[in-house]
Amino acid sequence: MAGILSGPIDAPTEDRLAQVYPKVPAVPGMQVTHRASGFSGSLLRLEGGGVEIKGRTGLERVFRQTPGGSRWTAGRSAWCGRRRPPRCRA
Repeated sequence: MAGILSGPIDAPTEDRLAQVYPKVPAVPGMQVTHRASGFSGSLLRLEGGGVEIKGRTGLERVFRQTPGGSRWTAGRSAWCGRRRPPRCRA
């Protein structure tokens, strides 16, 4: 009978890789949901290392910006980041 520790101790490398989330430009007014708390509303601004969200009742909360910490309207988890200015082509 095989015990709980009879298999390999280390899991294969594929199982230990961190999940990668797409980067989505943070646009004021876009609908987002903070995954950990379930707080949802419209994005107000990025502030330092946080994302400020205004809920339906008018409550404004700031959440730490983490990879996959927000979910936007399409229902997919993402990393909300600042929009990059367009590059000038000479």
